[in-house]
Amino acid sequence: MEHGYGLSSCVCFLQFYFSSGNGVGMGVRIRSFIYSYCLMSLLVGCAKLNFASNEKLAVAESSASTTGVDEPVPVPVGVGVGVGTTSPGNVTPCLSSSQVLVLNPHASHPLTLSGGATIGAKTVAVNSDSADAALLSGQAYISATNVNITGSDVLTGNASIQGKLATGAKPTADPLANLAGPSETGLLTYNDGQISGGTVTLKPGIYPNAVSISGQAIVMLQPGVYVFKAGLDLSGGAHLSGDGVLLYIAGGSLKFSGQSIVHLSPSTSGANAGVTIFQARDNLASGQLSGGSQWSLSGAVYLPTALLDLSGGSGEPQVISLIVDSLTMSGGSLVLAAISSNACLPGTQ
Repeated sequence: MEHGYGLSSCVCFLQFYFSSGNGVGMGVRIRSFIYSYCLMSLLVGCAKLNFASNEKLAVAESSASTTGVDEPVPVPVGVGVGVGTTSPGNVTPCLSSSQVLVLNPHASHPLTLSGGATIGAKTVAVNSDSADAALLSGQAYISATNVNITGSDVLTGNASIQGKLATGAKPTADPLANLAGPSETGLLTYNDGQISGGTVTLKPGIYPNAVSISGQAIVMLQPGVYVFKAGLDLSGGAHLSGDGVLLYIAGGSLKFSGQSIVHLSPSTSGANAGVTIFQARDNLASGQLSGGSQWSLSGAVYLPTALLDLSGGSGEPQVISLIVDSLTMSGGSLVLAAISSNACLPGTQ
């Protein structure tokens, strides 16, 4: 490997230097020359590694999308139809991967970033027509291929936006606007509430009580739909994991705090395919992610009428798409809308 050359050069130099006993027999100019040579070797090696990594990333992104850099792969989105069926009346636009979309059409600064808050995504869109639709302050930072703001942006302090910025842009359509809440038909009701320790497995169903997971509890979700009527709260060092799940927040609020860790993935078929968290449209309660909570969600997080508040040092938060009414980020909070091999939500094309 190319980088081994620079590293071995440094090792040889250091061995030679220290074996010479305070540099006896080696002039200052020779030392300076060898030091410069070593440093140059390292820089060349790093450059080659970076170039190779960029090549691999380009190949991966090319594999994820065959229709162009700025266009989502035309994978279908299902809305209330069965697996493998089509319904012309229920066709929904493809949900682009790596997307942060703030839906509120008129509010002042529905996207607010302060402190060291950071968003990394392929596309960031803010639909508000306000003059301060996107308000960034402190060290806040957005890095995206495209940043589309219907109104305008206000940056103060050392805040910055990297990428192609368009203000006065046309509002971005909500790709899940026609998605209905999950049917409760056939779902069993479970009265679980407080879970403060141990390892617990929950089953799909209706949870009428507020579910609070705390301490060092480890909760595993079986595949299916979970309807939380009074909210879901993770705190302490609680772990929550599940594949092929939809968390539907029918009432109450969604809250991850402390050092909680969440790893969830959505179903890949059916009416709710590709959506991991969905808060009911008539539920206006704010969602909150704070402290050092870590979350990895390989589907969409959808709070179409509610604020999502991120604060503190939320670590390694990764989603495919984040679609909310409003988004407030502060402290060292971070959102990485990661590009996945599934560039759009599956369903009906």
